[in-house]
Amino acid sequence: LPLYSNAGQILPALKSQQVEVGLKGQTGNLGWSMNAFDIQRPQYSDMGNCDVDGSCVRRMDGNQEHQGIEAGATMKWTGGAIQVSAMHLQAKRTKSADAGLNGLEPVNVPRTSMRLHAQQSLPSVPGLTLAADWTHESGRVILPDNSMSIPGWSRLDVSARLTPTTSRGR
Repeated sequence: LPLYSNAGQILPALKSQQVEVGLKGQTGNLGWSMNAFDIQRPQYSDMGNCDVDGSCVRRMDGNQEHQGIEAGATMKWTGGAIQVSAMHLQAKRTKSADAGLNGLEPVNVPRTSMRLHAQQSLPSVPGLTLAADWTHESGRVILPDNSMSIPGWSRLDVSARLTPTTSRGR
């Protein structure tokens, strides 16, 4: 856009750093995992007045720090399975040129997310599998100064899949 004085210029590649420690296990039909992580991720921002052509510059502006925990489990049985996962995240801005943004939540990062997937084949109808997926994410801020946010949301998807079976001996 003409708003940017560096319009059309290639932005430099930035590198995130992540440290993660976790455990995984399997007991019979039950698998599980737990991990903790710390991610340092560079942040791009629009700098300047950004109100007339050439008054804005898109450049690196500090970091986002993401620290969190995540857990998940899967249980399988003949013809079916259920998977569940949850994550809790604390994220903040650091090293911004605008000191007022440091310590605030980064834009569009939910604090919690949860997922559930279940499926079951029906022996009475060969080839038919029913499934449901539930997703939830908490609210998140939508402006860098954290002055506006949107609420969390949930979604439920249900599906049926019929895989044709071939009959033999005809």
